[in-house]
Amino acid sequence: MPLVVCCKPLKFTTFFAMSNHTPAAQHGRGLPRRIRKSFDTKSETQRYERWIIATQNNKGWVEKPSDRRPLTELIELWWVHHGRTLKDGEAIKKKLLNISDRMDNPRSDKITRASLAQYRADRLATGVKPGTINKDQKILSGVFTALIRVGLFHNEHPVAGQSLMRDRVPEMAFLTRPQ
Repeated sequence: MPLVVCCKPLKFTTFFAMSNHTPAAQHGRGLPRRIRKSFDTKSETQRYERWIIATQNNKGWVEKPSDRRPLTELIELWWVHHGRTLKDGEAIKKKLLNISDRMDNPRSDKITRASLAQYRADRLATGVKPGTINKDQKILSGVFTALIRVGLFHNEHPVAGQSLMRDRVPEMAFLTRPQ
């Protein structure tokens, strides 16, 4: 991509020749696209050039392919980018790896609200309390939230919108004077 900046008195002009890589290069359709624009300052011209170079290959209309990495790989990414900064990050990582083992380490595109609901039902059937299941759901949600925030996960957040299980609140007991 040749990049040329011309300095005219009181005007700066930028020229770009960008190729669009079309397979049909007949009749001039596969030739590079030319951009010519004038600016008042050289710094504005350079900012525009950097912006064009950075965004020329961004195709907002094309969806990104679904993320097919296994859950353990996402947990490792979470650990590298966020988990190790937490005070109890190692304990949370162990819990996450246990959750992944209990779910048979699914691919990230297979983790849906329905699969999470099935996981919760299976855990309830084994006698686990709803509060523990809610904690598991919260830390799993934190993994996806952190990876989406960093830009390392592009699928829909699978835990978002999943309501927590209703936990039985223990009754309050008052002590009498002799107790």
